[in-house]
Amino acid sequence: MKEFQTSFDNIDHFVVLMEENRSFDNLLGYLYKAEKVPADQHFEGVAGKNLSNPISPQADSAQWEHVDVRPGYTMDNPNPDAGEEYPHVNTQLFGTVFPAENARLKAPRMKPPYNLPDKFPSEPSMNGFVLDYINNYKVLTGYEPRYAEYRIIMDCFPPDAVPVMSTLAWGFAVCDHWHCEVPSQTFPNRLFFHAAQSCGLVINEPYGNWVRKGTNNAQTIFERLESKGLSWKVYYDPQEHLSLTAILHFPRLWRHIRTNFCYMSQFFEDARTGNLPHYAFIEPRLFVNNNDMHPPTKVFGRVGHSSVLAGEALIATVYDAIRLSDSPTGSNYLNTALLITFDEHGGCYDHVPPPAARPPQPDGRAGQMDFGFDRLGVRVPAIIVSAYTAPGTVINTPLQHTSFIKTLEEKWGLGPLTERDRSANDLREAFNLSQPRTRDSWPILKPRLVPRADTTNDDPLNPLQRHIVELVKTAIGGADVAASEVRTVGEAASFLRRKAEALR
Repeated sequence: MKEFQTSFDNIDHFVVLMEENRSFDNLLGYLYKAEKVPADQHFEGVAGKNLSNPISPQADSAQWEHVDVRPGYTMDNPNPDAGEEYPHVNTQLFGTVFPAENARLKAPRMKPPYNLPDKFPSEPSMNGFVLDYINNYKVLTGYEPRYAEYRIIMDCFPPDAVPVMSTLAWGFAVCDHWHCEVPSQTFPNRLFFHAAQSCGLVINEPYGNWVRKGTNNAQTIFERLESKGLSWKVYYDPQEHLSLTAILHFPRLWRHIRTNFCYMSQFFEDARTGNLPHYAFIEPRLFVNNNDMHPPTKVFGRVGHSSVLAGEALIATVYDAIRLSDSPTGSNYLNTALLITFDEHGGCYDHVPPPAARPPQPDGRAGQMDFGFDRLGVRVPAIIVSAYTAPGTVINTPLQHTSFIKTLEEKWGLGPLTERDRSANDLREAFNLSQPRTRDSWPILKPRLVPRADTTNDDPLNPLQRHIVELVKTAIGGADVAASEVRTVGEAASFLRRKAEALR
């Protein structure tokens, strides 16, 4: 780890905005050209590198043998969504499908060793993203994708496509070796972010695992903060009706739903008046007019909509709320740090192999799908904004989701939750200025116009939306419509509203 000039002693409030399903290369790989990296720093991106993935012989490929990384400007790609579950990620990392019949199966039905190579452990080759995208495309749509349809999994957005994230990464600190905790999908990674473990769970299914005390009983950083008299809130959009964080940690946090889970309007009011909690976690909209950056899907002959630009607009509003806050006695732009990151890579291409990791539990027992929690997931974007962060900071130190709670633990003496966060590096390297930056040195963001989708309520559910509906049904129950009958975003919104009313 590099030497730093100051600690995070001047930061009293931490805000995290966690978006969905994008890899580091997908959003920030082109952030710096090789000759434009700030002096005395290294940036692990894609510019100037000869990066590609091979095309399987049976795929439509015309004259091509591989797919190169290239800049992409279609803001809802990859469309349809890529494979996210543990077996899909194994194929993406190692380029293997084993046994071969797994190529035709949905992830929960895939068989051991869940696409791991014969010789394992081995260094991930990162050459199976195209292979897995083709296989998943066929399972989703029922037909073989053409070259133009599957090559998009290797596209990476250039800075002018994502000006909000690029401007913040240039203007503050970008972490180019930040990995998610589990080489799999949303639920286990979001649980790790606040509990430093996922209770042995590796994929979203079966949903009952997440709402039973017997399987999901992990203590959270929220409870540790509360034990020290420190405040926390989770902010979410009212159109969501329910907080995903509340449902994922339902066995332990459901009693706090009325007090600690608030709408986004409350976040903007708390920021304006200087009343942000010590820790604020922000969830994007995941359903109606979603701004979570999660790729759309293709089902029932319909194509979903999900523009990355909507997520950029959300990031800009959260950043501006902090930048413009100036309470002399509470939270303000001088004592508040913002972390923008993503739960997992969502099957989008990245070229950096995930490193080994310490298992959360000392006994190192394998969990679901025989995973030992001894390696991290794929890199995801991570940007840290604060008045004590120098412009153009590139942090190469290995970081992960539990690096954030390690920072809270060290800041307030909370102690580790598991062996995973005990061994993680903290984020103090991002706070590298001895004197704070004035507000006029903070960049002004200029988000691109968010395109209006042709449909919203009639969009088919992407995999995450469908899993959330099933999770809520399992957690709250009730005799109304079955979760399997909820097929569109509009139907899901009505379903979640009824469940929220029943819970309250």
